[in-house]
Amino acid sequence: MRNLIRFTIFLMMMCSLTCHSKDVTNNIFLVLKFENVSNNRDYSWLSRGLPQMILTDLSKTKLKITHDFDLADVTVSGSYVIIQERIRINCQLIETKTSCIITSSEITGYLDNILDLEKGLVFKLLDNLHIQISPDSERLILQLETKSLKALEYNYRGLDAIENNQKELAINLFEKANSLDMEYSSAKNNLIKYKKIISMPTSNVSSIEDSKKIIDSLVKQIVKRGFIITHGDLMTVADYTAFDISRFRMEIQLEFRKEVKELLLNTVKKLNGSRLSCDSGIKQGDYYTLTKTSFDTGLNKYFAESLEKLRVDICFFDKNKTKLFETALPLAGVITNTELPFILGINPYSLEETVFYVSDKPIGTFVVDFSLSKGQPHKIEQIAINILN
Repeated sequence: MRNLIRFTIFLMMMCSLTCHSKDVTNNIFLVLKFENVSNNRDYSWLSRGLPQMILTDLSKTKLKITHDFDLADVTVSGSYVIIQERIRINCQLIETKTSCIITSSEITGYLDNILDLEKGLVFKLLDNLHIQISPDSERLILQLETKSLKALEYNYRGLDAIENNQKELAINLFEKANSLDMEYSSAKNNLIKYKKIISMPTSNVSSIEDSKKIIDSLVKQIVKRGFIITHGDLMTVADYTAFDISRFRMEIQLEFRKEVKELLLNTVKKLNGSRLSCDSGIKQGDYYTLTKTSFDTGLNKYFAESLEKLRVDICFFDKNKTKLFETALPLAGVITNTELPFILGINPYSLEETVFYVSDKPIGTFVVDFSLSKGQPHKIEQIAINILN
């Protein structure tokens, strides 16, 4: 009951952030995991299953889909509540920049009909967005990935097991799904794919600990000599006389050193990574390269987290080298916004991958805003900008 009340309050809060109707046909969509807000944990696999099914069906339309939050214009999020034999699924489309709801849909029915309910929810969303689909797209959406609800459960529980690095359990679950429905292509592909992955060495080095040492060495090199950093002058944006502070802005330019970029890619290669051309349509041409760092999901997570800890640290000092002000920004976010090469994160729908987008653009510029008391700017004698972990 407490979860239901909390969920209702959440929906009321979100309603106040509803956007005006807008055309999202050319937007890029990201589907997030759904939240199980009931106490029934037997259906936790639907947290992955529902968004994956929705993503698959939306990809059968003219909508553009991504797995990367930083590239998304619209996120599809949702939750579900299970009460006895019935399920209620709520889904919201949220504009990434403003966090306001573009549209929302709800569908309720029996758990045994979950496959049909998901299809109904997709059609509701498309109808709310005023998106016309062709008869061919409609026919493709209506195709069920399996007729066996138990096979569906085993398949998505298997993907959950992969995420938790329980590989043997995952293979067992994929085998069960495959035995229940030999025509279930997703379960069959997952069984083949992850059997192959398990049979492969996790890296070209002797152990996971050795692999982590290689990653640690790479991170140290990025911190020590990864970037050439320059900055512009302090610019006053606004004065707040009543509070005796001023708002300032400064432009910072990062140049990713070529030799460190090569070190990054060589490290990926050492960890059984590969470079693949990315032609998703989100970024045209060869501007981006998709890189798999390792076939070991635990190592991928360690690699991603190591890079995501890095910060751009900005310090202001007076003539006595006394620190007047300090601020820090996540390097991964800065890099993404400036289109420089860096980690974006683990692909949630292909868990053996850690995804990089490596650009040929060597220099990126970003702007940082901050507040200083009115006497501080005149005391600044030195500005230090460093990469820290």
